[in-house]
Amino acid sequence: MIRKFSSNGIFATQGNSIDLYVISGNTFTPNGSVLSPNTSWQYQEYAYDESLKKKFFKVDNTEWAAFDKPGQNASTTLDNSDGNFQIKIDRDFDYSAAKLVLHPVVVYHKDKAATNAYPTDGSRFLVDGAIEMYDTEDNNGYVTSAYNTGFKVDNTDYYCSQDVFPDAKLTSSTGSIYGDHVTPISKIININSVAPDYFDLNGNAVTGVHYNLGHQILSDAIYTTNNRTGYKIGDNQFININDATGTSLMSGSFYPSNKGVD
Repeated sequence: MIRKFSSNGIFATQGNSIDLYVISGNTFTPNGSVLSPNTSWQYQEYAYDESLKKKFFKVDNTEWAAFDKPGQNASTTLDNSDGNFQIKIDRDFDYSAAKLVLHPVVVYHKDKAATNAYPTDGSRFLVDGAIEMYDTEDNNGYVTSAYNTGFKVDNTDYYCSQDVFPDAKLTSSTGSIYGDHVTPISKIININSVAPDYFDLNGNAVTGVHYNLGHQILSDAIYTTNNRTGYKIGDNQFININDATGTSLMSGSFYPSNKGVD
């Protein structure tokens, strides 16, 4: 099943030639064309293919670019209609040295390799954009896909979302908790994608949901079948578990991954 969502942003190929697809029936099919390396393309729609477990971005009227090669990225503007969105820099406590130290922040860019930054402890940044980078992780020879995200702090830099404190809005899931394939939970989830996959109990796309990267939701259920798994975010509304990070917390906010949770 293919689920489509409206969203405005920029898709960048980086140093890759990106395969292009067209939709034939309910299947993405390669059409033999590619996007050139080091080019950027506007998109107004993205899709998630449940059978391929892959995201695609629409770069013209009929062609979709596959989001599946290291370095390529998608960037978008955050919705700040409910107030300014901020991130905060904070120190780590180095237990081996028994002192506070400033941890590095990974900086992503649309058109060059990631770097490290050491912003001042306590610094706050108003952010209005976000980026998602495709990468791979090698875990003892087993290579998996990885999607890393960052918050825009100036015209070129995006601070890795795992290295900062997002001062994000917290909402609660609403509606009934259904029986089949749905298990009640009490878990705060954090949106970790700029192109989330939202679906209902039948696997259809849920549109009109515009949560930002970093938005927190108190989820009261999780949906699991052979085809899809997701956290409940509303009445018959779920987000793909790959697009959200969960914790058992009933309150509080997320710390960077190397610090545990609040």
